[in-house]
Amino acid sequence: MDAAILTSRMWRVLLTGVMLVPLALLTGCASTGPMVAGEPPPIPQALERPELRGIPVPEGFRLVPERSQSWDRGGLREARCELEGQAAPLEVKRFYDKYLPEARFTPGPWVFNNGEYTLRYQSSTEDCIVIIRSQAELLGRKTVLKIDVGPKTAAGMDLKPSGGQ
Repeated sequence: MDAAILTSRMWRVLLTGVMLVPLALLTGCASTGPMVAGEPPPIPQALERPELRGIPVPEGFRLVPERSQSWDRGGLREARCELEGQAAPLEVKRFYDKYLPEARFTPGPWVFNNGEYTLRYQSSTEDCIVIIRSQAELLGRKTVLKIDVGPKTAAGMDLKPSGGQ
């Protein structure tokens, strides 16, 4: 190869790299809002999904259809939905600590076991179990959120660690 062509290519690669570094620094990381030192991150906004009518879902979480199901039978509904998002598990726990009581669900016991939160809530007619865990993926981590809601049962507030299942 000619030395002039090689030098020209090297300059283009170098120039492209020099242009991309400031662009990457200017764009930064996605954030849910301004961070203040020593304070927990802001709680995500609440959204509603038709599959989980009346149960708030943190902004930025998407339903995983192949691992979700929901049905309504004569006013009795059941849903077992899995969602994925980027908010940290503790942010998601704080989200449900705030928003499920606003949706008329009374907090019950919760457990943190092997990196997984299991939260229990009850309304006058339904039980709701929220499981939150972090999961490794190719380019970092994501948070997996499982929400089970159904008719109230006598054992609805009993809580045993799920053992990572």
